Amino acid sequence: MTSLNPAGEPSKNKDLSLQVHQQKSTQIASWQRWWQHFADFAGPTLFDWSIPDSWKPAVELVKEWQTLGGFLILVLGTVAGWATGFFRWVASKFHRTKSAAPTAAPAAERPLRFVADDYRTTHGPIGADETTGTHVEGIFDVTNVSDRKFVLLKVRLSNHTAFRPGLVGVRVPEGGYETKRALRTHQMSTAMIDLVFMPAIHRAGEDLIADVIFTDNYGDEHTLPSVRFRYMSSA
Repeated sequence: MTSLNPAGEPSKNKDLSLQVHQQKSTQIASWQRWWQHFADFAGPTLFDWSIPDSWKPAVELVKEWQTLGGFLILVLGTVAGWATGFFRWVASKFHRTKSAAPTAAPAAERPLRFVADDYRTTHGPIGADETTGTHVEGIFDVTNVSDRKFVLLKVRLSNHTAFRPGLVGVRVPEGGYETKRALRTHQMSTAMIDLVFMPAIHRAGEDLIADVIFTDNYGDEHTLPSVRFRYMSSA
């Protein structure tokens, strides 16, 4: 016959409760042994693994290292950004220095290349005397290295004012020169200039040296520095 406890339940419940208590005790003992083995394996530490209260110093130390690590990352990031900017600045200065080294401007900046015909680029007096006026003529081989056509509309000499606007003509296949004729792309043409100055701007027997400035149909100027015009007597 099965006996009953004061609450009226079978006594086997009491045995079950005792069994659960024994299982818990066994589990706690197993955890304690595990902690001991882990502590032996980890060696000397700053805290006792089996005592949670001893973990606080280690937790605080970890927090301090985290704060220090964040600070170091911020410092390294700042230094890296400064170093990157510095090297970019040095590279830009070096690039600018190298860019200024070439003696000739790129073709895109000088679409027209002029070469004077030394023999036929001359000047001389107007009339019998050397003071009335100066007649200037010049022949130039002009190469258009660009992809667009140009028309040379005007010409002048720097620091001198012509008696009348200077004329610019381009040689045509039939012979002679034609004003407002286009300089074809990627081709060489022959251009002639004609200017008159009154009173004279030359000295008898001496070459005339001046900058020649052309104005094209786009409103841009093309300067030929220090062009030498040979002296030609009118006699």
